[in-house]
Amino acid sequence: MKEENFYELPIENWSKLTEDWNISSSFNIGNYDWCIKLIPNNGGYTFLKLYNYGFLEKYNNESIYFKYVFSIRNPNDYSCFIMKPLETFQHFTNDNHFGIIYDQFLKESDLFKITESQNKSLIESDKTVVSIYIQVYDIKDEVDEIEEDENVVNVMYDFNGNDQNELDLYKDRPLKVLEWNIQEGWSYGYHIIGDNKIKGLFPTVLVRKNNFNIEEDLSLTEKIKEKIAKYSSSSSSSLFMLPSKISQQVYKDNSDLVLVLYDFSGEAPEELSIQKGMYLRVTDWNIKEGWSLGYKVLDNKKRGIFPTVFVTGKIIDKREQYMKEIRNLLTTEYIKEEEEDNGIIENFYEWKIRSFGDFQNGTKKRDSVKFKACDNQWKLEIVFDKKLEKENDYFSVFLKNLSILNDEEYINAKFVLEIDDNIKWKI
Repeated sequence: MKEENFYELPIENWSKLTEDWNISSSFNIGNYDWCIKLIPNNGGYTFLKLYNYGFLEKYNNESIYFKYVFSIRNPNDYSCFIMKPLETFQHFTNDNHFGIIYDQFLKESDLFKITESQNKSLIESDKTVVSIYIQVYDIKDEVDEIEEDENVVNVMYDFNGNDQNELDLYKDRPLKVLEWNIQEGWSYGYHIIGDNKIKGLFPTVLVRKNNFNIEEDLSLTEKIKEKIAKYSSSSSSSLFMLPSKISQQVYKDNSDLVLVLYDFSGEAPEELSIQKGMYLRVTDWNIKEGWSLGYKVLDNKKRGIFPTVFVTGKIIDKREQYMKEIRNLLTTEYIKEEEEDNGIIENFYEWKIRSFGDFQNGTKKRDSVKFKACDNQWKLEIVFDKKLEKENDYFSVFLKNLSILNDEEYINAKFVLEIDDNIKWKI
């Protein structure tokens, strides 16, 4: 324990307190400045709050671990009091320094009740005393029971669970693990600091065990960074796509499409920050224990690692499979392996025709809208030999380049035309 001490706030005129927070003068315990805030009546209850005064300005990058007990007593009798301790550790950081509220500490009407043992009330002649006893701890050096327990771990990342069975995590708070890997990728435990009655599941990779091997992790991290750099340098040839359309992309890296289930804010350069609801491509499901490697669907330059349990399993994208089959006709029959990364630009375009009979409508030719692909303007043209009525009637499809304006210009290109009847693609 770093220090413990006691502070009392005498209240001379209870009835004249404001309905909002009433603030005490500051007092110092454990070399930290504190104050008490009080609401006399909020829905029939008295609220008390312990506040760390000027935390951000004075104690930058520090954490305060403490226990405290609030009490209210008769102004003239120390034996007439009521107290409610919080026996678990509380925690202030730069992100959480606004105070600990003891909601509904006591019904305000109970402050005026005459006790049987002392024959007095907590408020007498409109006076009372609010007291607090604080114990300040240095968790890292002085709380032996925490340091010696191998199942007490440090939380490395914030985490917001999706349901009541999942435990929210707060970076740098000690956590007691009751059962490791209760299910794949998840462990079960509770916070030492705060309300230890709340227990739940949490992603195992978000905490650091006491036997964590830093040197081994640093070595693996360097290999991951090299792999990310290699992927990034070749990312331009990893897909062809129409912008902002997840379902209009074809990937050549054998990656898997997944949906993100939880927000994750990366702490290191090799970690990929992701948001719930976005789509990712996973290129390595086990880059290291509990982590996968991948990139964002709409921005393949943003690559990195993330907790595997934060995403769904592979999503079967039928449209993507269809486009890969089309591309394979080019790859297997025409494109040599050494040409794969030799400046090839690829794109895909679809022309949807709702009713082919109405589409022909007695005309001999129909054009698609202009579309851009491979840095050129194109259009498709359908030419009808005659009205399609019999099984052996036919029509022709032409691909026209609209960017080449004279005979001196040319491009080398290969293409596949595919026609399918009423196919619906869904992710």
